[in-house]
Order: sequence, then structure tokens, then C-alpha cells
Amino acid sequence: MWLSTVSTLLAACRIDLPEYSADDALADAEPVDSTLVDATAPDAMACTPDTTDCDDSVGRYVECGSDGSPILEIRCALGCSPDVEKCLDIDPSNDLAPYLDQARTDPAVGSVAFSGDSTLNTNSGVVFNGPTQIDVPSANAGGIRVFMFKTLSLVGTLKVTGSLPLAIVADGEISVSGLLDVSADGVTAGPGAINSGSQACFGGSNMASALGYEQGGGGGGGFEVGAVGGQSGDLDSGWPGGAPVANTTGVPLEGGCRGGRVFTTTLRGNMHASQGGRGGGAIQLVSSTAIEITGNGKIDASGGGGASTSPANGILLGGGGGGSGGMILLEAPVIAIDGPAVAISTKGGGGAAAGNGSSVAMNGADGGTDGSPAAGGGGTLAHGGLGGTEESAPIPGGAGSGAGTRGGGGGGSAGRARFNSGDGGANPQNGAAVLSPYTNGVVGSRLQPP
Repeated sequence: MWLSTVSTLLAACRIDLPEYSADDALADAEPVDSTLVDATAPDAMACTPDTTDCDDSVGRYVECGSDGSPILEIRCALGCSPDVEKCLDIDPSNDLAPYLDQARTDPAVGSVAFSGDSTLNTNSGVVFNGPTQIDVPSANAGGIRVFMFKTLSLVGTLKVTGSLPLAIVADGEISVSGLLDVSADGVTAGPGAINSGSQACFGGSNMASALGYEQGGGGGGGFEVGAVGGQSGDLDSGWPGGAPVANTTGVPLEGGCRGGRVFTTTLRGNMHASQGGRGGGAIQLVSSTAIEITGNGKIDASGGGGASTSPANGILLGGGGGGSGGMILLEAPVIAIDGPAVAISTKGGGGAAAGNGSSVAMNGADGGTDGSPAAGGGGTLAHGGLGGTEESAPIPGGAGSGAGTRGGGGGGSAGRARFNSGDGGANPQNGAAVLSPYTNGVVGSRLQPP
């Protein structure tokens, strides 16, 4: 089964990996761990006594004992080294190699098939497969929550929450035919979003002063600058969009940026604000065999829509800016993004309309996984701007139409995606949509055994 899956993926991604002989078919029904091998087992690889060999024809490393039976046998993710008798294994970005090794050797690490409505929290490490809590080994790796699997498949929906970016590493295949959701939900940030401190990528707002609540908040910056908020009807310029984020590789692994808010404080000291949408999350998937996004597979790291608020005292506010999309990083020898229902999205969120009530329709839309830009909020006052996509820049918020009127929030920029494969050529196939500016690269390599 593993061989047929890889053959399909190879055709999709045009990468040449070592072919396996018929005698190896049984051995490759499941990925082989870098652990001691029972020499009496039927999948033990024959070898010359007291030798070390990496066989390019089968892509396998073996250390042989004096009795001619394997002591250590390793499946080579990227084939054999041309320089020494060792394997070439993938070397994931963000220093995740130790966790990939643990996924391969730790008996506590298992295979998981997610179905139904599942959840995963990057702060606590708690995982639910449908309604059932399951144990998945994880670690905090320099501020990234890393979950380890033998293999992983997703058919239903896996919603990821928490503030830390998410990394999933698997010794075997990662298969996504459902929804893997690390997106922002309105003013709730996606896991790993840039959400604190003072950041140049944040959409402009009147954070330092209660003055300037007539203009719309700027959209969050990402792949490009966020869109400017709409000017007030008194011709006060809208708040600027956030600066672009210069991160094309997913190193460090970080998500999108929030849109600008606008607020005012009443005489009683109560603050009212149109909040900016939050940034989409950050996710890294690593497999030593293959990543397959097929069927209805979707990965959503889009930004959240800005919010619109009007205080009870009738003072109108400009709309909040949309949040920018996050980061999606895929790394494996083979990556397949295949099928007309497949979508990988880091779209920006829409800006909110100027405040004249509490209608949800006035809020900007979240980025989502459809083919259209996220809508700006509507209403009788200035509308919010559209969020950015892989093809279009975010749109500024609408301007106030007369004295005393307010501006809408600017749209958030799209985020980014990065695909690192064995040959650097992972591209969408058969109508699959990458709703994100993306780049390709060659996955890092290292010697095994070290």
C-alpha cells in the first residue's frame, strides 16, 4: 500500500526516488524504523558479514553482524549519500530533526486517523480525536509545539487553538483529505500569530490616543503591506496598513499580524473599540516519506475579519482593519497537492464597516478557503476593504461620505506558504488551489546514522 501511494505521488510531483525490488514490498508495507532489526524476520535485508552498506537500488542502509544478519537497518528518506555509506535523511527547518527521530524510534509515538470534529491545543498539548481525548507525544521546541506521529491521516476537521505555532512531524505519511484549521476567527488569533508588543506589521490604529476614532484601522501586513483604513468624512487620512513581513521560508515559524483598532473613551472612563481582525496561524508539516493533500483536503491559515462597534452613547467609530494571513510550511521527500476540491489558504481578512450598530454583517469576513477575497463589512456607512489573496492586494477601507462620518477598516494582506520537497518541485495538480503567495525549495538533508 505504501508503494502504491508513493508511486501516485511520484507521478504528481515528478521526483525520482530509489525503486524497490519485489522482495522489499513486504518490508515497505509499513515504514521501517531506525531501530534494531530481528535477523530472523522475513523482512530482514540480507547482507555480507561485518560490512556496512547503503544500497541505492533499494534506498536502504544496513549494518551487518558477523553472522550475516542485519544489526541496524534504515529506510533512506532521500536515498543514499554519494560520498559515504550512509543514508540521506530529511533535515527539517526550525531545528525539528530530533523530534522526527523521536517519531521514528519512540514506542509511545503511534499512528492517528482523525475523523469527525477534532481539536488540538498548542499551549496545553491536549488532543481530541472527535469526542475522545487521546495521548499524542509533544514537546515545546523553542516556542513551537511539536506533535509526533508514526503516520497521520485527517478525514474530518481538526481545529487548532492556542498561542504557539504548530508543527506536526511523522515518520510515515501525512494525509489530509479534511480540514486542518489554524486560521484566525475574527478577533481571535490563529496559533502562532504575531499578536503582542509593538510590531511594524500591525495595522495602524489610534492606540496611543483616543483621538482619531473617525478613521478606519489599517489592515495587517504580511506578504505585502496591509491596506490603509478609510478616511473620515472630514478628510482625516485613514490609519496606515501594517508593513510587509520578510519571511519567505517559514523560518522562524510565525503567523500573521493583527489589523488596526480604533477606540474612544467616554467621560465615565469606559473604552469602546472596533477591534482589528487577528492574524492567521502558523503550521509546519514534516514527513520522512510523503505529504498528501487530496480529496476535500484543506489547510486554512487565513486572517480574521475586523470588527465594527458603536458605543451606546451614539459615538460612531471607524471600522477595524482585517488581520493578515499566516504561514504554511510543508516538508517531505514527496508533496502532493492534488484535486479540484483541495485548497491551501493564507488569505487576509476583510476590514470592518464604520460603526453604526452591532450587526454581524458589519464585521469583515475571515479569509477562509474559497476562491474569493474576504469581504469587507457592509452597512449604511463606509464599507470595509477586501482582504488580500494570492492574486490581489488588500483593498483600502471606504471613506466617510460627509462631515462627521467615519471610514471603514482596510483589508489584511495575504500570508505565505512554502513547500520543501526532494526535488523542489511541489506544485498544485488537477485544479488544486493554493490561495497564498508561495515558494518552492529543496528539503534539507542530513546523514543517517550521524
